[in-house]
Amino acid sequence: MITIKQFTDQNVIYCVSTLIDELRKKECLDEETLYELYSGPIDYGAAKYELELAQDSVFKHFDTRDNRYYFGVKNFHGTWKVDPVYNDEEQAIAEYYEQYLGDSLEDYRQEIFEHWVIEDYLARKLREHGETVVEVLGLTIWARPSTGQSIALDYVIQKIYRGLISK
Repeated sequence: MITIKQFTDQNVIYCVSTLIDELRKKECLDEETLYELYSGPIDYGAAKYELELAQDSVFKHFDTRDNRYYFGVKNFHGTWKVDPVYNDEEQAIAEYYEQYLGDSLEDYRQEIFEHWVIEDYLARKLREHGETVVEVLGLTIWARPSTGQSIALDYVIQKIYRGLISK
């Protein structure tokens, strides 16, 4: 069986943060590409937490009976009216965040700290997990929203690895 270190060694090729920064400085990349490279994934956990703190709504739970996420909305009597939403938690959070707090989730985008050239398999898996992966000059770049630790310790990498070894 492959270890998580072997998995990252095979799929994470090289750090190109300096290259991306130099391309940015020399204006070699268009605005759209730059936005993608520096726009991290949305932190749905933080948005969900804020919804839970909001006075008029709270994220309730995922109901296994009908496979839906529910929010409770307090009516004027102080009782909860439960509204079914989508089957996808992130879509439910975005919908209710905009509806009840009147704002978008753009403020919850994670900051990008590093850029890494990665293999196509990892790119596909990272995209499935909502991570930012961009094609630049023929290279597949992962915009990593963390730094200062081994890539093998990143939550998303561990999740992908667990999915791989569980098969």
